Amino acid sequence: DWLCCESFDVAYVVGGSARAMAKMHQIFDGSTQDLHGYRIFSSDIGNIYKQILDLKIEGIKLIDQYCGGRLFSIIPGMVILQTVMEYTNIPVLRLSRFGVREGYLLNYVI
Repeated sequence: DWLCCESFDVAYVVGGSARAMAKMHQIFDGSTQDLHGYRIFSSDIGNIYKQILDLKIEGIKLIDQYCGGRLFSIIPGMVILQTVMEYTNIPVLRLSRFGVREGYLLNYVI
């Protein structure tokens, strides 16, 4: 409940499903920008999802080619991200190449 009462301009996301979604966005958008800090508007998430589904078997091949190992998690991950973005009214996602493991390790190293 606390999320709906806050106001955020950007959500920073980590993890393989988020990276896979960003890679697919790059493919459809023609972007070559580095994934760290990559920006995706919340409205783009549904478009990525739709483009993958519209491609049918070719969409599956694209996921397999560019996001190996994420074939079964990319769509659920996108649905979760889109749901959170809509619930919180956050307009922009920024991708971090770092993940939970790096944060955990840094907590103990530093």
